[in-house]
Amino acid sequence: MAPLKSILSLLTFTATAFAALNGPCSVNGASGVCLHTADCKAGDGTSTAGFCPDDPTDVKCCTKSSCGSSGDCRWTSSCSGTTQAGQCPGPTNFKCCITPASGGGGSSAGGGSTSHQLSEHGAAFIAGFEGFRADFYRDAAVRSTLCSFASSYLPMIAQNVKTIGYGHACQPDSECNNINPPITKAQGQDLLQSDAATFVSCINKDVNVA
Repeated sequence: MAPLKSILSLLTFTATAFAALNGPCSVNGASGVCLHTADCKAGDGTSTAGFCPDDPTDVKCCTKSSCGSSGDCRWTSSCSGTTQAGQCPGPTNFKCCITPASGGGGSSAGGGSTSHQLSEHGAAFIAGFEGFRADFYRDAAVRSTLCSFASSYLPMIAQNVKTIGYGHACQPDSECNNINPPITKAQGQDLLQSDAATFVSCINKDVNVA
């Protein structure tokens, strides 16, 4: 089933990563990517075993804690600063993140809000749960993509929905006319992140942590 029903819980709880090749992983909180050890070494990264269990033995979680000017390698979707290409091993959306120094103080006088993000663990959990399909198939999916579904806990389920990648639902079918299968896992990850962004915005809109 498409990952829509899982997003809320994944933003709240830490999940175990079951990553795919070129998919996200994490080592002691450090963002990483599942890569062949040779590719990781070529990019000056560090390979750690045990965080990419669904992949061949020579595919391990590759991290790089230092790059650019006081930056670290992470997925662009989790970088709140600026990104620099060409300094990190892995796919094009795993880049050197330069985060500006914190201005001090979290909440504003009027009661600040917390900006939630889908973590690498969350994205890896969805990918592992859904599985990857390079071609279109038919599956069940949450019919509505509106924030209102989050408060009902009883989203309407649509059957026989055109789907691809890691559970990306095409609603309507014509929404995916610009997708030419077979797609790569990297393209599937991009679709997953795009799907998650809709629900992340719902969380940021409706959830306020003091």
